[in-house]
Amino acid sequence: MAANGNSVVCDSYDRTVEKTRLVRNVITAFTGNPPKDYQHIHGVKTVIENYPHPNIHSVHSSHTIPVGPGDVWEKMTDWDQLTPAEQNSNKNFLLERFAVDDLELAYDEYYPKFGKLPTVHDYRVFILNWEAQMKQDLETKDDSIHQLSNRESNLRLALDHTVMHSVNQQGQINNLLSDNQSLNDEVTLVTNQRNQLSNDNRELKDDNRQLKSDNSNKDKSLAQQVRVNSYLRRDVAASQTTIEQRNALCSELKTKTKQLCKTVDGLKTENTDLKTENTDLKTENTDLKTENTQKDSTISELQTETTQLRTENTQLQTENTQKDSTISELQSENTQKDSTISELQSENTQKDSTISELQTETTQLQTENTQLQTENTQKDSKIKNLNSETKNLKKDNILLYQKLEETTEICEQKDRQLRIQKIKVDDLQYQMSETGDRIARLEKVNEDKCDEINRLIGNNDEQAEHIREQNNTIDDLRHRLQEQESINRDLYSQIAELRQLVLAQIGAAEE
Repeated sequence: MAANGNSVVCDSYDRTVEKTRLVRNVITAFTGNPPKDYQHIHGVKTVIENYPHPNIHSVHSSHTIPVGPGDVWEKMTDWDQLTPAEQNSNKNFLLERFAVDDLELAYDEYYPKFGKLPTVHDYRVFILNWEAQMKQDLETKDDSIHQLSNRESNLRLALDHTVMHSVNQQGQINNLLSDNQSLNDEVTLVTNQRNQLSNDNRELKDDNRQLKSDNSNKDKSLAQQVRVNSYLRRDVAASQTTIEQRNALCSELKTKTKQLCKTVDGLKTENTDLKTENTDLKTENTDLKTENTQKDSTISELQTETTQLRTENTQLQTENTQKDSTISELQSENTQKDSTISELQSENTQKDSTISELQTETTQLQTENTQLQTENTQKDSKIKNLNSETKNLKKDNILLYQKLEETTEICEQKDRQLRIQKIKVDDLQYQMSETGDRIARLEKVNEDKCDEINRLIGNNDEQAEHIREQNNTIDDLRHRLQEQESINRDLYSQIAELRQLVLAQIGAAEE
């Protein structure tokens, strides 16, 4: 029997929804515009149902008994058997306690429940029980709504906590960005110092090459001067040797001349035969004197040249001494510069090692940044999937909300007591909408944070921990959203059960 009752309720609910849809299509087809509200649909539906169709007295396939137009009490089986006083008493009893729509709704639910048309007494008992049942259902729904409100408050607190945690995460991300910028500035400063040192080292190397070139040129000039001096010394030595040889020859000639003079003086008294020889000897002596005079002039010229060469050699020696002192000074300066260059090279070596370490650290940071970017890309894909799922859930919520509005409009016209519940449900759905908006804003904030994290460069364990906490927060929000959707579905199912119960009562009333 319970299964048959549930099937009857489902069939009645499906017929009501189908009739409402057909009436909406009819209004749209005839007017070209959709109906204004549910009152419009209900009016047209009432006209169609109350119209005297040809098969009005036939038995319907759903085993319901069609009734003609008129008041509810006129449709009861024993109404005509009552006296006018009893009829007025029953009318006053019903009208004082219930609205006409409530009477119609209870009458419509009677037949599906009991399978027959009611008598006046049965109807009065049924409607009183029906009112009590509606109040009990309303109280149950109020309790459910209160529980949902408490859950909504808890979710709101959790959402505020999540927002606060997100703000803290934003501050930490800003601090990480500031630290990363400081590291980048330090790397830039070290790079600039390295470039400056490289330029200074390059300039020192150029100066060293220039000094070496100057020293080489000076060495070449000095070697050339030494060669010239050696040539001069050799020429002077050769000249001195020639002069000494000529002096020796002159001495020999003087000795011979003296000997000849002595021989001539000693032989004056000798044989006259020797006069001719003496004359020859005089002639030879005269020639020799002429030669000696010429040789003396030649020797004087050679002595003059030798004096000039000695003077030039003295000047050259003085210049060489000065150049030696200059070379010594240059060598000492070069030694100092070599020591300075060695120190600079050692400093450059140390700085190059420091720069190599920084480059190694930078490479490690870039590698870790690449890994973080890969992880962030994966997180972005997860967040996009969550966003798509959230959008789908929102679409489902919109469809469910539209269906809830339509069903609520039907219940609003048939039951005044359910209007209060509808208002509460609307308030709850408004709060749910606000919660959805907040969740959407939070997702937008999370997306912005993900974008900032994609731009974040640096190796920081705290950042990875923050990303994991953020992912946990997103998973928690997703879980809470699923719980909220489950609560919504429970609420929708409860409302559907309430509607089915109302429709079952309508069917019982029709019976």
